[in-house]
Amino acid sequence: GVGGTNAHVIIEEAPERSPSEESDFPFHVLCLSGRSKGALDDNTAALVNWLRANPEAKLADVAYTLKEGRRGFGKRRVVVAETASEAADLLEAADSRQVFTHDHLGDAPEVVFMFPGGGAQYAGMARDLYETEPVFADWMDRGLDHLQASLDYDIRALWLPEEGQEKAANAALQKPSVQLPLIMIVEYALAQLWISWGVRPSAMVGHSMGENTAACLAGVLSFEDCIDLVLLRGQLFDTVPAGGMLSISLPLEEVQALIGDDLDIASVNAPNLTAVSGPQAALDRLAETLKARDIDHQRIQIDIAAHSRMLDGILNQYGTFLRGLTLSAPQIPILSNRSGQQLTAEEATDPDYWVRQLRGTVLFADCMETLSAVAGRIYLEVGPGKALSALAQMAPAVKPGQVLSSLRHPDQSVMDDAYFFGVIGRLWACGYEADWDQIWGEATRHRLSLPTYAFQRSRYFIEPGTTRQAPETAPLVRTDDLSDWGYRPVWRPRLADCTLDIETELSQDPQIWLIFEDDLGLAAKTAERLTAAGHKVARVRPGDTYAQLTETSFVLAPEQGRAGYAALLADLEREDMLPSRIAHFWLVTDKESFRPGSSFFDRNL
Repeated sequence: GVGGTNAHVIIEEAPERSPSEESDFPFHVLCLSGRSKGALDDNTAALVNWLRANPEAKLADVAYTLKEGRRGFGKRRVVVAETASEAADLLEAADSRQVFTHDHLGDAPEVVFMFPGGGAQYAGMARDLYETEPVFADWMDRGLDHLQASLDYDIRALWLPEEGQEKAANAALQKPSVQLPLIMIVEYALAQLWISWGVRPSAMVGHSMGENTAACLAGVLSFEDCIDLVLLRGQLFDTVPAGGMLSISLPLEEVQALIGDDLDIASVNAPNLTAVSGPQAALDRLAETLKARDIDHQRIQIDIAAHSRMLDGILNQYGTFLRGLTLSAPQIPILSNRSGQQLTAEEATDPDYWVRQLRGTVLFADCMETLSAVAGRIYLEVGPGKALSALAQMAPAVKPGQVLSSLRHPDQSVMDDAYFFGVIGRLWACGYEADWDQIWGEATRHRLSLPTYAFQRSRYFIEPGTTRQAPETAPLVRTDDLSDWGYRPVWRPRLADCTLDIETELSQDPQIWLIFEDDLGLAAKTAERLTAAGHKVARVRPGDTYAQLTETSFVLAPEQGRAGYAALLADLEREDMLPSRIAHFWLVTDKESFRPGSSFFDRNL
């Protein structure tokens, strides 16, 4: 040999690999990334093609290879699935409720735990986590066992009702003394579950009662003392005279100029969203003023004038109980509802602070302004519902991709533990690494030969040009007739084309109808006539999120844009209900109604 060609080595065939073992979990988190959105989309398409070609592949090995064998770039995407075929279907459908795309926020961004207050509960919240996550189950059992000793009813029967009892349980959970301690225990158990998965908060914020949970997790008071305090909070609320709250789409200064002496500012939730609280009669007068001035407002579905002077009668008893507790300085930074700044050790150990926190205005918008001064944080809602997630996204410095929620919306048909795994994946997409070793477990995992990176190649060669002659244009001439000098667009009102007599021939040409249903019943009557005549009818009403309620009944959040409509059409296609006719009744109104956080203008737009 010449040069290096005489160097050689003799190798033997590699031994056969031991088979890949079963995963501890039925579902798996697939992680994809790219340097640009185009590369991410191409990498996704390549993986879909591979999964289609290898439907029998072990998805656990696919997930392991994507997470541990690939570099993570700036544009990231995650999906949770049980089989290769399901993963391919989900990635191809690109439903934003199931396939999540995020921008990488940096290496190990800080996580902020957000704890919601009253009203976020629903029967069955976190049921699947209770059945599959031992840490969550242990804290729930410990909390519920302590709480049960103070109750004369079965709190577990309301939290996890038997099939068919959900409606009655939700009605019982409307009572403050029932809902508040249960929400607090769920929040605390969720926080401990996240910590066990390696997700630790750098700061915490709670809304109203949620600040009690944050204080408990930070070590200000014990778990059992916090349960007793929140139970007392709810029991005292039960004794307060009936009142109400009104959410107004105005900044604090403008609301203060509008309210009378009978009302208080309950909370400042966002720069242009303020809630007032007080007697119902005073709220009715304010609502009339707001309506006359064309100011967006919405009643909050609660019969308590929270954070108002109507609570003054219960403050002494609340303070007396607090003075019997041992309060310590927080070990984790907490944002104060009273100031919007970090809670000091002096405030945390002062019983009078917590009395003022019960009575005073919740400055949640100020809390978010303080927190968002540190760029690139992840805001994780730790509790039921998505109310705080929505409020956090209203902060000017917070982008929607920075806000996550731990539990599904009650209308979403997804398992709680699968949703939880999706959030672990979304944390990775934002840049935060949870304890993925718990996902892989002790099972043997193999790396697979998956599609390589889809480089975004561009061609820069300048093709030879061809000579083209510009077409001749007629010279401009003057028009003396003034009627030809301009135009204006106008509406020409006319009835829709219809070849049938709808009184007698409606059943002769059955169609598939998609009806966007109004609140006045006009669409409902139309749907009933069409159904009676043999037509298929799917009905959509506006709500807080997209959900399929039945085969032909849907809820859609119009303010959220394209994603909900895409999901609607995908579900209609699956039900073989893609429409041949669409009837839109949402602009039929008899008053300026809209959902909280929206406005009449946005509702119609």
